[in-house]
Amino acid sequence: MLEDPSKCLLCYEGKYCATAGITEPTGDCDLGSFCEVGETVPNPAGKVSTAPLHCPRGSGAPISCPTGFYQDKNAQGFCHSCKKGQFCYGGTQFACIAGYYCP
Repeated sequence: MLEDPSKCLLCYEGKYCATAGITEPTGDCDLGSFCEVGETVPNPAGKVSTAPLHCPRGSGAPISCPTGFYQDKNAQGFCHSCKKGQFCYGGTQFACIAGYYCP
């Protein structure tokens, strides 16, 4: 048992700590949401991803989709594969330029 309250730790980024007196984080932040240090709920108000970013489960901040993927909705935990005839960069989907093709 910890005897000095100053030794207690804030909940980790990407995790939440719902109650007092726990010895480890309660769990991961929800899909589409991000948890900064010290959060107490898995989906903090106002802390959701906004397109073209996404938040996988356990995110400490929104992240970009990898090249070849996009996200066009808010509060999402994943990215979509780029559609045929399109190219995707920075999480945004664009039409191929005239004179080019996108397999």
